[in-house]
Amino acid sequence: MAKSPSLLAFFLLSGCQGLVGLHLGAAGDHLSLTGSPPHMELGPLRPGWRRELTERNIYRDHVHQVGGVAHDAGNNRVAVGSADGWYRCFAASDGRLLWEVDIGSGGAGRPIFYRGLLYTGTDDGRMLALDGATGRKVWSYRVQGAISEEAVISGDTLYFVDGENAIYALDVLTGAWRWQYRRTPPAEFALVGEAPPMVQGDRVYVGFSDGMLVALNAKDGGQEWATDLAPEHDRFQDVDARAVLVAGRLYAASAAAGLLALDPADGHIIDTLPISGITALASVDDDLLAAVDDGDLLRLRGGDGAVVWRVSFGSGSGAPAEPVNIGAYILLPLSRGGMQVVEAASGRPVSHFTPGNGIHGPITVGRDGSAWLLSDGAVLYGFWPR
Repeated sequence: MAKSPSLLAFFLLSGCQGLVGLHLGAAGDHLSLTGSPPHMELGPLRPGWRRELTERNIYRDHVHQVGGVAHDAGNNRVAVGSADGWYRCFAASDGRLLWEVDIGSGGAGRPIFYRGLLYTGTDDGRMLALDGATGRKVWSYRVQGAISEEAVISGDTLYFVDGENAIYALDVLTGAWRWQYRRTPPAEFALVGEAPPMVQGDRVYVGFSDGMLVALNAKDGGQEWATDLAPEHDRFQDVDARAVLVAGRLYAASAAAGLLALDPADGHIIDTLPISGITALASVDDDLLAAVDDGDLLRLRGGDGAVVWRVSFGSGSGAPAEPVNIGAYILLPLSRGGMQVVEAASGRPVSHFTPGNGIHGPITVGRDGSAWLLSDGAVLYGFWPR
């Protein structure tokens, strides 16, 4: 097992400050930072520290690191699972290793801290609860498919989906089964990925690869309504982006039919917007953010879906993951274009950070304004608020 090397500085030049068009060479995340495009401005973040999770080797094969990072500000720690099956926990303030444990499978879903426990899904279909202070396994629950999306905790229940078109509800402290709901996978091909659940009040909203968006009773899993988002299509109907509730509308994305607005009460379709290729949805204030697979990010008015702004980073930047709001800015991870920072009000790009390998996992923003990401080069980065 690789030892973590000493902390490395983010900058070569002492006069270089902030997250201003930072680049690392394409051969690997360990290369020196170069370049500062003059059109970029200081962003909301400044570099903190970095940790390499595997031995440095520019010839190694880089795999997609999709798990993401959990941040526990109250206990000064961050935890991250990498594709090699190891989970590691570091002191958030300085990157000091607190514990590490081999869970036997890649950590696919973004982990979350809650009441002293760390929850994560695995590629081999286990939902794990680990002791946040030691990494000791507290409980494990096995399902049929890989758990590639972040779990959601509401009250005393943990909700998560697997790769076999099912959603589960467990007791958050004991892992005891409460209910599950499953749909039959489509006969035709389905796209890779699942929609994370969205919990609002006493309902759970979740999309499936058969094109259905479903509202379930949060207590017992009973179906309250189900709407086919792509009835005119017989393939690639997948609903793989998390549904978002803004301005009284429930927005969901269908791979075949585009972006749809529904009435959350009964699921009837209010409007269909011709925006295809959506990879992720999020909210900012009362508006909707839509990330598109050609490298675009849109802000739409929540009340009617009108476009407020659209910014394009080009198809060469790769597919975006879920955008996240941080104060007056939006952070957008791109599979080949690094982390882009844009103004929330205007969509104007202000800064970016590009490691030598892509970013396929989500960016985590802490309650203290910090930001955390894991690159495909298996390097964990922390950023502080300016």
